[in-house]
Amino acid sequence: MAQGNINPEEKAGGISGRYTWRHNQVLRQLAITLEGRRTTNNALPPPMPQHSKTTPFVRAGQPPAKPSARVEATLLDTARDWRMQVDLEQRLIFPPEIITTNLRPDLVLWSTSQKLLFIVELTVPWEAAVGEAYERKRLKYSDIAAEAEQRGWRAQVLPVEVGCRGFVATSTTKLLKGMGVRGQAFRQAVKSMSEAAERSSSWLWIKRKDPNWAAK
Repeated sequence: MAQGNINPEEKAGGISGRYTWRHNQVLRQLAITLEGRRTTNNALPPPMPQHSKTTPFVRAGQPPAKPSARVEATLLDTARDWRMQVDLEQRLIFPPEIITTNLRPDLVLWSTSQKLLFIVELTVPWEAAVGEAYERKRLKYSDIAAEAEQRGWRAQVLPVEVGCRGFVATSTTKLLKGMGVRGQAFRQAVKSMSEAAERSSSWLWIKRKDPNWAAK
C-alpha cells in the first residue's frame, strides 16, 4: 500500500484530521488495555510493605517448603490508587496536582499516594521511522518529567510506536509487559493495536482522493 513519502505524524491535523484519526484509533486500543489493568490492579488488596516480608520457618528435619510460583513485578504493584487520563474525546489536561503545563501527552497514569507518574506518548509512523519517533517524543516530554521530579514525583516518559502498517514496536510490547499485560491479554492487545493501524491506513488510502471524507 504505497502512500508516498509522507510521514503520517507530520501530517497529523491536516486535511480532515485523517492522520490524527488513525493515531486515535490505535490510541483507543492501547487505552482500553491499560484501563483494564488499572482497574484490576486498584481492586487488589493493599500491597505488602517490603519490611513485612519474612522467611518462612522450617522445623528441624523437615524439608523446606517449595517456593511458590514467581510472580513478575509490574509498574503498578506499589499502589492501588492509579488514575488515568487519555487525550481522546475530552482534551487532556495534565493533572494540576503534579504540574501545570499546556503540553498534552496521549496518556497519563499516576498514583498520588506513591507520587508515581507515567507519561505515555504514541506515534504511528512509517516503520522505518520508529526509532526516530521514539527519541523525538522522549525529548519532547523530558522537561515536564524533570519538573515533576523537582516536586517530589518519580516520573517516566514512555514513548511507544505502532507502525502505520501494523508493526507493533518493542517499546509498545515493553510497556504492556511492564504494566502487567500478559498471556492472552497481551496477545489480544498487540493484535488490536496492529489491526487498528492497518485498517485505518487502508481506509485512508482508499479515501485519499475523496475531498468529502470524514472520520466516522
